[in-house]
Amino acid sequence: MRYCGPLGIAYSVWLGIGDSWDGYSRAAAMAWQAREDDRCDGCGQQRSDWLDEDGMILQEPPFTMVEISCPSCAEKERYEREAQEEQKDGIIPIAGLNLAFRRLTASELEARAADTVPE
Repeated sequence: MRYCGPLGIAYSVWLGIGDSWDGYSRAAAMAWQAREDDRCDGCGQQRSDWLDEDGMILQEPPFTMVEISCPSCAEKERYEREAQEEQKDGIIPIAGLNLAFRRLTASELEARAADTVPE
């Protein structure tokens, strides 16, 4: 449902077992939407995993905090820090600029490898 729900595709159609919004697809969509509605906008966790039926914090929450390193997030943060330093040097930021990753082409990968080969 994570894929077909936002696109409005019936779950049974996506699974290849039906051709319309049958009861199974409607139930799947309602369950998916209820789970999405339960998700915290800040951290993405399900509120029901942390709160009881009365909205009280569980005595023993079923999770613990762990550190997970993401190389792409680290690279994005490094780039953003450099951009902030440039901004301090008088470079005006571009309004609406968003950062994204693009896969390097084969020739770019070869050039990068040639630049990093030790002599």
